[in-house]
Amino acid sequence: MNRLIFRDAPLRTALELYFRTVGIKNYVIDNRVLGLVTATGSVTGEAFPTALFPGIVCKIENGVWLIQEATQPDERSRALLLNKLACPIFFGEPRRVAGVALRSQGSPLAIVEHGSPPDSEIRVVARGDHFGEAQVSAITEKGLVLAERAQRLEIPLAGLVPRPGGSPLAIPGVERAVFSDAPLASVLELILKSGGPHFKLDSPLEGYISGETGTSVVSLLMRSANTPLNYTKENGIWHVTKRGNTPPAAPRFVSLEDIQQGRAQLPVIFGAPRRVAAVLLGEKPLALLETGNPPQTKRQTVTEGDTYESFRVEKITREGIVLNDGTRRFLVPLTPLSPKP
Repeated sequence: MNRLIFRDAPLRTALELYFRTVGIKNYVIDNRVLGLVTATGSVTGEAFPTALFPGIVCKIENGVWLIQEATQPDERSRALLLNKLACPIFFGEPRRVAGVALRSQGSPLAIVEHGSPPDSEIRVVARGDHFGEAQVSAITEKGLVLAERAQRLEIPLAGLVPRPGGSPLAIPGVERAVFSDAPLASVLELILKSGGPHFKLDSPLEGYISGETGTSVVSLLMRSANTPLNYTKENGIWHVTKRGNTPPAAPRFVSLEDIQQGRAQLPVIFGAPRRVAAVLLGEKPLALLETGNPPQTKRQTVTEGDTYESFRVEKITREGIVLNDGTRRFLVPLTPLSPKP
């Protein structure tokens, strides 16, 4: 059985992915078919999946599948046409996976979008294909992995986000936020200390997030936290609650059980396990600094000029924190958790 997963996927490309997945080559898509589709389902080549493509009419004439749009674009599609949506930022550029096809026969496929609409580049790729100088090394239901020399770039399956300046949950003075296996609850505290929106957890919130984004906090949390979250604003406070019983997202290279059982570690930097889990870059950079291996890890939010142990926080960058005690200086890197040997 073939399975399709779409997240704000360009409708025409999503239809093309369906036909390619089930092996149908004779089809015509009307030029008036525009918009986005978010859906998940199993498909065959025997019947058109109307549940995946609401508002689309399919006819077969002389062996050719004819695709037409019977309804007006929905609100999300209209926002796209009005140039109000953009791709999230990953590894410094707007990019995302908009859809994946997990095929019963043949390698999986993915819709990759690079840049932001209406000028983005949209391609359907398979394992082994090249995307720029990188090669697609893996495609899963969560996205794809690009390999470029020794670098490994994980591009997640993610929806579009509001264009910069249009998000009601932007962080004032923050131009870039980078998270590397950062505990979700600590991320919300970091955002509050940065002067961003005031979040209140209405239930225990576990899990870890990784990713890079501009000022749109809610888009980062929604696409990275794995646990579906609800956001409601009351008296100036955003209340965050999780929906359903989805397991919390684990770090990239270790499991939640590894962390609980002490089988995860931080790199040893200047004689102690240390790492940076998150940085907010802008007018007043902030960083989430961790010391000690899980589950005894201590976390502290620092900014440039703060004192940490016997060191002064000299600089916060995309790479991590530079500490200085007057005679020595060293970098505590922004890095994920890793398993113990």
